[in-house]
Amino acid sequence: MEKISIKGIVVGAVIDWVTSLTFMMPLTAYVMVSRRIMQLPREQVKAALYAAMHKDLRIFGIQLLIGIACSVIGSYVAGVLAKQAQILNGVLSAMLPSVTGIYSLFAGTYSQPLWLTLILIFVATPLAGMLGGYLALLQARRSAVPA
Repeated sequence: MEKISIKGIVVGAVIDWVTSLTFMMPLTAYVMVSRRIMQLPREQVKAALYAAMHKDLRIFGIQLLIGIACSVIGSYVAGVLAKQAQILNGVLSAMLPSVTGIYSLFAGTYSQPLWLTLILIFVATPLAGMLGGYLALLQARRSAVPA
């Protein structure tokens, strides 16, 4: 338990969340403009945007790549801040934003097929966290080697 850095986990998770939102905004704007969603009646905008973002495999794939990349970045920061057990702290950092996904599983409100939701939460997210933590570990090892 002493190897867990609450500060690293929280800061990494916030960075993951903020960068994900930041990089999703241009994609969302592109989808809204290219599909002319803003021209729809107000009550249809949300459903049309949801359909465009989740049903189009290219757009959905781009969202996944953005989300995974942002999790790697946040996990890397968590590992650097932790200064020990970088991979563990990276995984925990990546999993923290997934709490809402886990909640949706129990509440039955997940929007993707169950198998995809499970893979994203319990496979892709921890792997991204491991990668970010591993990159932080590599950096720590390089910094520790005298020149």
